[in-house]
Order: sequence, then C-alpha cells, then structure tokens
Amino acid sequence: LANASLAGDVRLAALTLPRRVLPREAFMVEVAAAADIDATVPVEILRNGQSMGQREVVLRQGIGRLRFTDRLATPGAYRYEARLLPAQDSLPGNNAATQWVEVQSGPRVLLATAYPNDPMAEVLRTQGFEVEVVTELATLNVGALSAAKAVVLNNVPAYRVLSEFLSALNFF
Repeated sequence: LANASLAGDVRLAALTLPRRVLPREAFMVEVAAAADIDATVPVEILRNGQSMGQREVVLRQGIGRLRFTDRLATPGAYRYEARLLPAQDSLPGNNAATQWVEVQSGPRVLLATAYPNDPMAEVLRTQGFEVEVVTELATLNVGALSAAKAVVLNNVPAYRVLSEFLSALNFF
C-alpha cells in the first residue's frame, strides 16, 4: 500500500435521512463532513441523480454539519447523494455518500404505458388504487417499484425499459 499523506483530507462523514416517510411529510437531511483543517466546502445534493443544488458546509475544529428539509409527494423510493467539492483534497475517494428514502402510501399501481392518456389508469383509480403513470419509459428505475402492489406494462416493448428495472420485476 502506498503511504500517502492524508493531511488536508476533507471527507463526508455521514449522510443521514429517515428510512421511510409519508407523502408530503417534511424530513431533515443532514450532511456531516470532517477534516483536519478549517474550511468552507461546497456540497452538491442530488435526488435520483438530479442536482438539487449546492450549499456550503463550514468545517470548524474538524467537523461541520449541513441540515435542510425536504418533502416528497409521490410514493416510491428516492436515492439521495451528497458530494463534497473541496478545492483541494488529499483523498477525494471519501467525498460522497448515498442514502435511500421510501415514501409509503396505500395500495399503489405502477402503470408503464405507451399511451399518453391511458384509460387503464382511470379504471384502476375507480377500483381504489393510487396510480402512478409513467410514459417516459427511460425514467423507470428500481426505486419506482418501492411500495407498488402491482406493475402493469401496457403496450411497452422490453427494449425501451432499462434491463435493471426488468430484472427487478421478478419480485412481482
């Protein structure tokens, strides 16, 4: 192993979120960073791969915390990622962390369809199901299966859906 100096290392010590929340329930996201120097470090926060923006964490006496609230309306699982973006860092491999949050609800059906106004969605709603309609098939991910009671693929060719999503369907 190489004996590289770790002086000046900035690292993401923790990304803390609740495991489960209810739809539209506010929850706290906490990023803890550590370093052997005092600094102000930019942090990028992503949800499902999309940037939510950048904030700064102030590191004093080796530790800094960034806290903010978020709220999710749609049931499913959401992947959060925090990335420290220091100007200089002796070990950049410890600057990111991920965490999943599940938004729970009642009986939910995931309807992946090729039709913009699929009549099947209304039929399912009249039966008491909460229906999530997905027409942009490239956006389907494994997290969309969380809390789903059923998955309906209506006129959807398999080649238009990510293989990771198709493999996860074995659960149903």
